[in-house]
Amino acid sequence: MAVQIYDFAKKTRRQEEPTPPQPPTRELTSSTGVTSQTEIIEQFTEKASALLRAIKEVKEPISETIGIFRINMLHSKEVRVPIDAILERDGEGFIARTIELPLYGYGSDPIDAIDILKNEIESLYDDLMEDDDFTADWLKNKNYLRSRISD
Repeated sequence: MAVQIYDFAKKTRRQEEPTPPQPPTRELTSSTGVTSQTEIIEQFTEKASALLRAIKEVKEPISETIGIFRINMLHSKEVRVPIDAILERDGEGFIARTIELPLYGYGSDPIDAIDILKNEIESLYDDLMEDDDFTADWLKNKNYLRSRISD
């Protein structure tokens, strides 16, 4: 199917066959940064393969969950409602962390980690009960602790 082209400078018309689109050449690619769909797929495949190899090289997790437990007692406060926590192995030591609060304890054995976590809970409770000048997130933590702990 021919296309009519009008040349305004010469005020002439001519008939031409349209040319089909051509894929970009290497010269065009290097000067414009545009690559063909095939090259994009090849680059993606290479990067995905490298990522999969890196994932397979990870031999052991950074931490290993041992279990979930409940804190029923603190050193100097009464626990009305148990506080759920998680115990994990972390390298040579252990981490005990609460589920609802951003607190953790680290120790050389599980008992040390849990004792340190209990101290952190009491310390945070004491700090938060001093006043109400906190962000909404910390006020939420304060209400959580108030509902579970009493002096």
